[in-house]
Amino acid sequence: MQQKQAGIQCREIRADVFWGIRQTERENLWKNAPNRHHGSSLRSVGRKERVTDLNGRHLCRAKRLDNGEWVEGYYFCMVHDDGRHIHHFIMPIGVDLSLGTPIEKIQIEIDPITVCLYTGKEYMDCDKAFEGDIIESQSCGVVMVIKYGTYEAYCPADRCFMDNVGFYAEAAGYPQMPIGDLKDYALKIGNIFDNPELLDEDL
Repeated sequence: MQQKQAGIQCREIRADVFWGIRQTERENLWKNAPNRHHGSSLRSVGRKERVTDLNGRHLCRAKRLDNGEWVEGYYFCMVHDDGRHIHHFIMPIGVDLSLGTPIEKIQIEIDPITVCLYTGKEYMDCDKAFEGDIIESQSCGVVMVIKYGTYEAYCPADRCFMDNVGFYAEAAGYPQMPIGDLKDYALKIGNIFDNPELLDEDL
């Protein structure tokens, strides 16, 4: 799916790759991103369809630019032909596109630094778990941050640490670990944007 209006075009790269790396690298990736939708939730959205959860695949959350409130939905961006002006948006869940409402009246402009991927998991209180959440283990009281990217996990079969890619928890003084079933042990106590005071300096 491509969209081009008044010198603006849709451009997207895979969110799970894009948001798992440092911001400076993210900015460089945008300059070379393919001019097409690829692996995206928006690829299946047409004028006669409704934006739905798709079982959480590619679901994100981010802070609105206009009021700083969190919004959940599917992330995309609009890039001017000169490649210098980029606007970032969330298409909210549940939007009915069959009504013919222009996309620009539905999309919500967001701060791209705050885009967080949904892990596909829930906490003990059934709240959805996102990248960037600060969580507390209810069994041992350890405070952790949920991250996405490459991390080291111990492989008992090979008796060594191996690189893995995915969601993981990081805590000061502990090795990185896969998040596992969060419903068994974790509750969210904040996030890295709203509650930085909860973070250990090493995180």
